[in-house]
Amino acid sequence: MKHIRIVAAKIRPEIFQLITTGQKRFEVRNEDFEEATVIQYLSTDESHETLGFYKINRASEIETADRELLSLIASVPESIIRDLSLGGLRHTYVANIGNRIDNIQDYLTEKGTR
Repeated sequence: MKHIRIVAAKIRPEIFQLITTGQKRFEVRNEDFEEATVIQYLSTDESHETLGFYKINRASEIETADRELLSLIASVPESIIRDLSLGGLRHTYVANIGNRIDNIQDYLTEKGTR
């Protein structure tokens, strides 16, 4: 049986739209993706509705100090990077966002995880 780790991440709907159009291809977070293979995006509004599931192609760690670089990688304005509460963190975690998973149940069944 293959194991799949799903990490949940809250995201602003307007930023999620950049993912759906392919303009945003990297996820930048202040917590490790912990070998996750799928990311579940949840709306930041009070509903916390699932916006979508995406494969994670690759995750890595970079230095936090370069906010301009993080902004470029994440395809979001630097003001959003400042809002991430990176504080005194020395490293930030970056994941390459892969293909959308249209039906998570089918995906899990296909991968033999049920």
